[in-house]
Amino acid sequence: SWRGELVNRRKDGTEFVAQAILPPIREPGGRVTHYVGIKKDITETKRMEEELRRHRDHLEERVQERTDQLAAIFRALPDLFFRIDRRGVILESLATSPTALHSRPARLLDQRIADLLPADAAERVQEAIQRLDAGEPVVEIEYDLSLPEGDRTYEARLAPLGTAQAIVIVRDDLIGHALPGTPTMLDYKQMADNGSMLNTPPTYAVYIAGLVFKWLKALGGL
Repeated sequence: SWRGELVNRRKDGTEFVAQAILPPIREPGGRVTHYVGIKKDITETKRMEEELRRHRDHLEERVQERTDQLAAIFRALPDLFFRIDRRGVILESLATSPTALHSRPARLLDQRIADLLPADAAERVQEAIQRLDAGEPVVEIEYDLSLPEGDRTYEARLAPLGTAQAIVIVRDDLIGHALPGTPTMLDYKQMADNGSMLNTPPTYAVYIAGLVFKWLKALGGL
């Protein structure tokens, strides 16, 4: 039998799309004597298919536009970007300068990020991945690398991407750029050099003091 689509015209002159099936009618001996035509108006179905196609094309354009925007942002920022799976295998990497990478870019894909770093840094990265698996939304770590131009300290932030992947943003441009007079506890280089072991601001004490000062002010002061 033949099956296809036909553009037909109604009595009022409007066109419609019909799905047609022409099965043969045969004699007992098998000879075809005639055909039976079965038609179905599928104009609305075709209209909906076309509308869905336009929506899909528009969505694909928006996704590509957003992808291009994100790629441009990562190219403009000094950060290193990695997309990894939950085993730590690098699926994608972006870097504004290949010299910022500890290994050659060609070596990175399909390699475990922990295998490409010195032991101490690799251990911290692996612990960060385990913390993501445990449910933490964002994990921050610091590690040192010995590069041709000297030792450098990096900050890395890891965040889950779906259920099976994670993104890693690495940067070192926060180090050594504190303004003159910056308190030690706010100098990121001091924090990095001391493994984040410097005293942190007494936030709870400051908060309580603020409440007391507000209470005294409401009483008219001392």
